Amino acid sequence: MRHAPVPEGKCPPEDVGGTHGYRLFFDSINDPGHEDFQLNRGWLGMGDDQVYTFESPDTNAINDRFRDLIASPDWWMTVEKYYQ
Repeated sequence: MRHAPVPEGKCPPEDVGGTHGYRLFFDSINDPGHEDFQLNRGWLGMGDDQVYTFESPDTNAINDRFRDLIASPDWWMTVEKYYQ
């Protein structure tokens, strides 16, 4: 069985604006004093008390989910709904 590769950190949110946008996002997301703090948190649906982490996702949890998905007799229906 294949496994998810081991990542080196969380990928940028979709549509963050390329490398320049990610740098601005990175600087503002956990800094309440930054002018874009509220804007970026609202975009992600985060509250002020939540901390955005840049750590790698849990690959064991991802691989467990893959195993559960593939073990399901109608796994293709689960995957298909994401591509509609």
